[in-house]
Amino acid sequence: MNDRKPRIRPAALAALLAVALMLSSVPASAALDPRFDPSKLTIPPLHPIKEVKPSRAVLGNGLVLYLLENHDLPVVLGQSYVKGSSLWEPADKVGLGGLTGEVMRSGGSAAHSGDWLDDRLAAIGASISTRIDEDLATAGFRCLSENTKEVLGLLAEVMRKPAFPEDKIELSKVSLRRQIAGRNDEMLDVLQRTSAFAVYGKDSPYARVPEYATVEAITRADCVKMHAQCFAPNRTVLVIYGDFKKSDMQRLVAGAFGDWKRDPAATPALPPLPARAGNRVVFAPKDDVTQSAVVFTHIGFKADSPDYADMEVLERALGGGFQSRLFNHVRTQRGLAYATGANSGAGFLRPGLFFAYSLTRNDSVMAALDLVRDEV
Repeated sequence: MNDRKPRIRPAALAALLAVALMLSSVPASAALDPRFDPSKLTIPPLHPIKEVKPSRAVLGNGLVLYLLENHDLPVVLGQSYVKGSSLWEPADKVGLGGLTGEVMRSGGSAAHSGDWLDDRLAAIGASISTRIDEDLATAGFRCLSENTKEVLGLLAEVMRKPAFPEDKIELSKVSLRRQIAGRNDEMLDVLQRTSAFAVYGKDSPYARVPEYATVEAITRADCVKMHAQCFAPNRTVLVIYGDFKKSDMQRLVAGAFGDWKRDPAATPALPPLPARAGNRVVFAPKDDVTQSAVVFTHIGFKADSPDYADMEVLERALGGGFQSRLFNHVRTQRGLAYATGANSGAGFLRPGLFFAYSLTRNDSVMAALDLVRDEV
């Protein structure tokens, strides 16, 4: 065993002492480079934001078309926004809207099956998607500009004449059953669902969730009816962006959608929101976990509110990141939270849900509750 202590050479020792003396003689104020002093930073003016001016046209059947050319890449993207809602589904068939939106794409059209679409779109590096959500129904595509005519035509087929084959409906039901079976696995999922129950009421269309019985009750005829309720040219805004000439694209859209018949029926209204109730405490017991969740929630606001920008700043400051007040106080300083954050509650067609939350240990739930309440 070598017990000798390391030796420091005299020259090295002298150099270290010299450096130490130099550092000790530097004033504390000089240690901070003024270029990086936050109080002295100069912020240059923001670059001007170029106004985007897409062209707008309305087809004879009421479909609204927005076009914006960009030739940087040989790519075209399109998205249609339709005044349709999954909230129109019957109470005994909750899940119908999401299932219909999924099978529109997975089941293909009357002319091309969903499996054929999968193969063809993969072969040309394109995609088509469809959804029916609470606020809007959507259908979109992405493709290389050389394939625009073909892919736009396939999108029109899926939007206008989806096939809804029974095997794809059953496959979508299998997915819904799995979601139901696992919806209590994640604490945040339970938290959001319980918050909606508390604010809207468990039987409200805004809070309903699929159950095994409501999924089993869905038939192909229900999908056809839900599609007809949502998708019509006079309820559709189609936006296309990318590598094309406006005149050419107008002709393609007119050819794909121009003979689509209007729906003379009035668009159903969204269900009314409940009146804001007084403050109350709601419990959602879950005995098989070692953590708890605390949430403060209420109805939020619409995105066209004049307070939108202020509320976005509030969200960021309150619980929108690592530097937010909730994160610093509840997690960093006190070490009480696995996760914490906030959402301002902005909604597009209706107010969303404001919430501020924290996940914590069972034995620290009251301390976390007090901290979140103080910040809110």
